[in-house]
Amino acid sequence: MSITLKELGERIRLLRGERSQAVIAAKAGIAQGYWSEIERGEKVPKLDVLFKIAKALGYDLHIFEEDSNDKNSSTIGEEPVWIDIVEPVACAGSGNGYHEISWKPIGQMPLSPVDVMNYSWHSGKMRIIRIEGSSMEPRYREGDRVLFSEGDAVSGDVAIILWDGRLYIRGYIIAPNKEIHLKAFNKENPEIIIDPEDPRFQLLGKVLGKVGIEPDRGFW
Repeated sequence: MSITLKELGERIRLLRGERSQAVIAAKAGIAQGYWSEIERGEKVPKLDVLFKIAKALGYDLHIFEEDSNDKNSSTIGEEPVWIDIVEPVACAGSGNGYHEISWKPIGQMPLSPVDVMNYSWHSGKMRIIRIEGSSMEPRYREGDRVLFSEGDAVSGDVAIILWDGRLYIRGYIIAPNKEIHLKAFNKENPEIIIDPEDPRFQLLGKVLGKVGIEPDRGFW
């Protein structure tokens, strides 16, 4: 069961403690009135707002993990969409070593239904994953979290890919001769060229955008 807006607001209030709401909201770059509405469970905060709240409070996003057992709690306002934050980490570099992928949830993040509405046609389960490395700069930087849809990628997308036991985030391009080209935005990283029949390659998902949410516009 996901935590409700009311529980989320209460958790933020408790973590703020005796610190002034006005001061901590200003530190996060959020209007005090908006912060107050979130604490009261009356607003669905977007992911970029939750990042700012967590940082201002001195925590990371794990403070918003699902851990409520209260089956009688209820939400106030619009019900958010809860998305799993998963391990392992997608590498924007030389790849992270994983011979088998099992998406292990390490928490959940609430997204406003408005944020995910444009992605509702994707058939795959949506997840959030963290990035390491610099090969996809300037669009994606180390520490960014991206929203991806499992199994939906086509040529021209930015994708989550398993290649030769390593997990990557790369531009996914199918050449006229059917070769697969994994391209980086950072030109210091050479592209990887793969035979489409190579069993070491697995296309895992389409990157929808940086959580916040900034929609991905493909590898162009």
